[in-house]
Amino acid sequence: MMKRNFKSMIAGVIAVCMCIPMAGCGDSKPKNEEELESMLENMPEGEMEKRIEDAAESMDGASWGAVEVDTTEEPTIKEVDPFESLTVAFEGISPAVKLNMDTPYGSKVKYTANAEKGLKNGDVVEITAEPTSQDDSIVYIETAKQYTVENMPSYVCTMDDIPQETYDKMDTTFRDGYVAYLANNGAQPVIKEMELVGNYLLTPKDTTVYNAPFNYIYFVYKINADFNKTGENHDYYWCAYYQEVYALEDGTMVVDYNDLHKGSHIFDNLLVDAFYIEGCNDVDTIFQKNVVPKVDKYDYISTIEE
Repeated sequence: MMKRNFKSMIAGVIAVCMCIPMAGCGDSKPKNEEELESMLENMPEGEMEKRIEDAAESMDGASWGAVEVDTTEEPTIKEVDPFESLTVAFEGISPAVKLNMDTPYGSKVKYTANAEKGLKNGDVVEITAEPTSQDDSIVYIETAKQYTVENMPSYVCTMDDIPQETYDKMDTTFRDGYVAYLANNGAQPVIKEMELVGNYLLTPKDTTVYNAPFNYIYFVYKINADFNKTGENHDYYWCAYYQEVYALEDGTMVVDYNDLHKGSHIFDNLLVDAFYIEGCNDVDTIFQKNVVPKVDKYDYISTIEE
């Protein structure tokens, strides 16, 4: 009975798996379970195993309904920091600092800054990054990064930017320089008084474009002098200026005290002792000759009250 049940189970498995009346079982095919069991009971020893092997071989290549298997591999996504290879540096003097972005050769990243010129200490520059071409295998961990302008030298932009010690030295240098100038030009007036009446400070209207010099610092003097040959006494105004004056990041002032520049003056109004004394009759003429020609590109600050 156990043998019969075992063979029935095997037959059922074969029939179900093959979905057939068993092929190759003699001249006739089993029509039902009873005939299949009868065939199996009368099957010579060893024939069962052979039949199973034949049935297994007949299954090769059989169509059991199309089963689609997606063998496409998911792409590997790599996280990339686009700013890791970007070198950012600031150069120049505040507020005319420039941004430099140095990208490696063959970089596939496009960098864009919201400001590149006319920068000053404390400004924050934002740089954005985007790929030059579509690449689904990478993703940026960040697409924007901020950089702060700091520790850069600073131009003098207000008179308060000049320490008193530096201001006094500039004043003294001008006074000494003027006396030397008079002596070298053969005019020998006796200066009775040389009063500093104030300053003009000129700085660029647009710091994003190149301006040379960046600043002018005028010192304006009212001079009273005696002229020995005639015994005459004259008042007149004279000015001179420094340019490109700035402070290092530690506050040290940079001034070329040997680079003195005389202002523009009117000569023919001051003919004394057969010498034309370089100067002007009033402060307004000093202003017209020295500041007005520059106001198209420069703003100015005046500390002169006359």
